[in-house]
Amino acid sequence: MTEVIRQRWPEARITGVDSSAAMLARARAADSTVDWRLGDLLEWRPDEPVDLVYSNAALHWLDGDAALFPRLGGGWRGGC
Repeated sequence: MTEVIRQRWPEARITGVDSSAAMLARARAADSTVDWRLGDLLEWRPDEPVDLVYSNAALHWLDGDAALFPRLGGGWRGGC
């Protein structure tokens, strides 16, 4: 999906977060232009406000979305 996002917004700074080092290694091999970070989404915070949050099989497993979504989006109050 990062390729699709990059095509749509070629100047975007893209950050990918995963709790699996092995998954991140595969992701880095596929696209080294993304800032891949090892972390737990319940703990991770973006460095600055974001314009888009995309998740594939991650956010629906987490509890506390009333606090999680505004934190991930830097104040963004959108929905899923």
